[in-house]
Amino acid sequence: MPDLVFTRRFSMGHRLIHGASESCALPHGHNEFVTVRLTPTHPARLDGKGNMPVSFQRAKSTWHRFVDEKLDHALQLAEDDPLLAWFQAHEPARAQRIVITPGDPTTD
Repeated sequence: MPDLVFTRRFSMGHRLIHGASESCALPHGHNEFVTVRLTPTHPARLDGKGNMPVSFQRAKSTWHRFVDEKLDHALQLAEDDPLLAWFQAHEPARAQRIVITPGDPTTD
């Protein structure tokens, strides 16, 4: 049984403050691709009815909506980045759109 694979392109901003080059310490953006792979735990031929927990279209649209609403055009910052504290203090509504990572958010 093949996996279901969804790929979505999005744009993001980030900065790297832990040992990266000086140019990476300034906020900047990238275009990215993110892929999710759903692998069945009990492979069986899908019958299109009873053994399908969710349709392909619904799974794909749910994943794309998550990327569009949570990742696309979001700013990604390390949890100890001082810029995060600034946004939380001065622009709390925008701070809610920041993706916080345990270390530098990287594109590697």
